Amino acid sequence: MIWTKDAARRFLVPAVFLSCGMAVLAFFPILALAQPGFVVTSPIASSVFYPGQGITITWTGGDPTWNVDLTFADVDLNAAIVAPALNIPNSGNFPWNFPSTVNCGHTYEFYVHNVQRTSWAYGPHFSFVCEVPIGIKIKPGSCPNTINPKSEGMLLVAILSSSTFDARTVDQSTLTFGRTGSEHSLAFCNPNPEDTNGDGLLNLLCHFNTAQAQFLPGDTVGILRAKTTAGQSIIATDSVRIVPLKKSQ
Repeated sequence: MIWTKDAARRFLVPAVFLSCGMAVLAFFPILALAQPGFVVTSPIASSVFYPGQGITITWTGGDPTWNVDLTFADVDLNAAIVAPALNIPNSGNFPWNFPSTVNCGHTYEFYVHNVQRTSWAYGPHFSFVCEVPIGIKIKPGSCPNTINPKSEGMLLVAILSSSTFDARTVDQSTLTFGRTGSEHSLAFCNPNPEDTNGDGLLNLLCHFNTAQAQFLPGDTVGILRAKTTAGQSIIATDSVRIVPLKKSQ
């Protein structure tokens, strides 16, 4: 559910009341005369996260006896997306996982207010990256990377480590590879990572079924997608040259 806010940045905020013995969730605008009494300290400005990542929202200020509500908002849509917490003690921190689906490239923020809606504060802006680019080498040692789509064999792909990425953190159960990157073509990955390019870093070597990668004549790029064991989505590409099936085969 999306709760919009107007140009004066007054979000619709949820409140719970009892009706006929049942709890009912209603939405009320923050009072226009409310005065800021909080400071959202984390996430810090310009932070970059990935969907599903766990964080701790922190803030200071306000009466310690207050209960507060927290809201996660898309600044570009001018809309509150979800409330991580409602009517919780003003403890100054709350652990939460971001939604698995967000608008990558948009700017986001948290805001906190007391349940009386008389004091609030908007936090620093931050953003998301959905797929972090990494490096791969299709058919290590070959150039060009020729692929026969009709082959019943397998393609070796080296997932490359770097100074900012450890290939050993790839969740192998999430690996897909082929012409679009969504093909479930994984056969297996070697149990022992190797330094295949001489940079001193260990790379993950994985074998994919050539036919299941679904390459077509004219394709020039192979795409690999996966997630790390921490839940980060990754993407990688390398050039390919599609060749026809030999007449003798």
